[in-house]
Amino acid sequence: MTKKRTPPPGRTGRTKQKGGERKSQAKPNTAPSTSDQPNLRARVAFWPGQEPFTAANLEKLLDEVLKGQAVPSDLVTLAYDLNDIHGAFRLRKTMGPESRNKQATAKRVREAIAVLQNFFAEREQAFRSMEAISPKTMKAEIRLYQRFCLFLMAMQKHDFQLNMDIDEIALMPEAESWHQIAGMIADAFMIAMHPQKLGLSNKGPVARFVAVVMPAMTGESPSIDSVAQHLKRRRFQQGQSKR
Repeated sequence: MTKKRTPPPGRTGRTKQKGGERKSQAKPNTAPSTSDQPNLRARVAFWPGQEPFTAANLEKLLDEVLKGQAVPSDLVTLAYDLNDIHGAFRLRKTMGPESRNKQATAKRVREAIAVLQNFFAEREQAFRSMEAISPKTMKAEIRLYQRFCLFLMAMQKHDFQLNMDIDEIALMPEAESWHQIAGMIADAFMIAMHPQKLGLSNKGPVARFVAVVMPAMTGESPSIDSVAQHLKRRRFQQGQSKR
């Protein structure tokens, strides 16, 4: 018969006291709520001269952007989202060219191996088509092909971890301007404004918000109209792709 296991106090929040009484052991949560933590440190480094987004500086921006509309309650999450978008953009912008060079090198290596595979396939055909071939030549061809096969296996199994090798940044989309992240910023803002539904009007709060935070994001200052038109094109293209 299996003995019933008594869960430790930490699992239930309660433990038996003398006399059969039960007393709560759960400690009260004294940590401040996230809404009371406007100055959380950003998880990424910002461009020189630019400060990370915080709940405090977003609140000041939104007073101008929303023009009397209610400010979102969870500005900490919005700040984190913006900092993460900026971090990904900066990483791709600063390290992307080097990573793309690595990707180009890897592509040339793959192409060179493909050329060698075709070369040995042609040698095999030539080898088989010869009516007479000396034992010495046959042995040399077989040894050469076997060594090539060992090379292929070594390349396939090798863990390429040097700085010159391809990295995950090379697989990221390119980041050249504000156009690549405007949609992500707009999405983060509209999620933060839920349940309010915001459209993409030319002078609306979504376009105004994206335009006002973009200088800190990329160093660019697109106009509100330019942002609005870009977001509308993006939404149209997304609708077309779903058909």
